[in-house]
Amino acid sequence: MGRNVTREKGFEVITRKPIKIALAFAVVALIASGIVVFAWKPAKGVQAAPSPALSGSIGTHDPSRIIKDGNRYYFYSTGYNIPAATSTDGIHWTSSQSVLPSSGTFAWARTAVPGNDGHNIWAPDVIYNNGLFYLYYAIAGTKYYTAIGLVTSPTLNPNASNYKWTDRGEVIGTNTSNRYSAIDPAPYF
Repeated sequence: MGRNVTREKGFEVITRKPIKIALAFAVVALIASGIVVFAWKPAKGVQAAPSPALSGSIGTHDPSRIIKDGNRYYFYSTGYNIPAATSTDGIHWTSSQSVLPSSGTFAWARTAVPGNDGHNIWAPDVIYNNGLFYLYYAIAGTKYYTAIGLVTSPTLNPNASNYKWTDRGEVIGTNTSNRYSAIDPAPYF
């Protein structure tokens, strides 16, 4: 039923018209549902909630994920010594203490990544696991010299007595024998 058998060059060719029709119907249904989705408007009297306007210290490049510690939110970004921002409500942000010391990145990074002054840090990202915050960051120098470093801290709050970023060293690095770069970490546990 629904099969057409023909002969072509000595072979039997079986076509299934119902399958072709079903596929055509599915394509039409998907296109139609897409038109419905894109043409959908809320019912009269229903309005979308206004988006909150972010304010404060939000200008950044390559921001990390936003993470909460205690009653504050934090994010980190590309820049001098890994700048930080903090908020109590996720809308109003203020600059916070940078992660790295004023001397910049650690000695291992200056050796592994020649050409970087130790302050120009890229694309940090932070996660929490087993009682520690893990902050990964990228540092780049000349040619293919790059590295991803890691620091950890039990808290993100610079005012806490146990606030201290501990250098865990290089996670991965590249040099002129590589034709790729170790940049933009995106950790997960």
